[in-house]
Amino acid sequence: TLSAPAPFPLDVALASQAMTTVQGARADVWVSDRRDGLVPPASACTITARFEGDAGPRELTLELSSPEAETVYGAFRGEGAVLVVPRELARLVVRPLVSREGFAVDEDRVETLEVTTGLGARRLSVGGDGGVGSAARRALGGLRPLFAVRRGPLGDGERDPARTEIAVTVASDAGPSRTVRYRFGKVIAAPEGKVVYAERDGSGYVFAVREGPVAELRAFVETPP
Repeated sequence: TLSAPAPFPLDVALASQAMTTVQGARADVWVSDRRDGLVPPASACTITARFEGDAGPRELTLELSSPEAETVYGAFRGEGAVLVVPRELARLVVRPLVSREGFAVDEDRVETLEVTTGLGARRLSVGGDGGVGSAARRALGGLRPLFAVRRGPLGDGERDPARTEIAVTVASDAGPSRTVRYRFGKVIAAPEGKVVYAERDGSGYVFAVREGPVAELRAFVETPP
């Protein structure tokens, strides 16, 4: 059973990938017959799989060392043998399976875009085809989260040195236009490539987006019109 922290909806696509990862996981290396401090005896980082078989339900829990370490060790609960845990399996512990659907905006409904950095601000009209408007829509369309990082806003130490923020005005069929605000963090190396931590007002989570679209948005301020 996979679930997202209440009251946030589950990301079905990521949950499906997680199930496939668990089902196909194999130990990289067996390193010891005893835990010997490699895995805490009561680790708070665990992955539990529940099986239904002819003999009834069965539960198997893999306890992990720090899942963000260079090498992640694991041991099955009640056993002493230690293995090296595949990175894709360890990531299941640190990446919340929270839906990414509410993060991005429909770039075709965006009316204006205001980009702010430490160098100043620039407001763009995104309507029409070609030129800056088309480039802005393309950059906004690239702000599709790869995964959720954690609950809560960006910390001060995580903020982008350029202090990049954007405000997007989005048209609505049900009433007046609404404004959506984003803040961006530093560039981080992830298995998916270079990503930027980002938050959207009201989302409740920090998400990872690709670096390229954020750099394009920042360039609207850093590059003269």
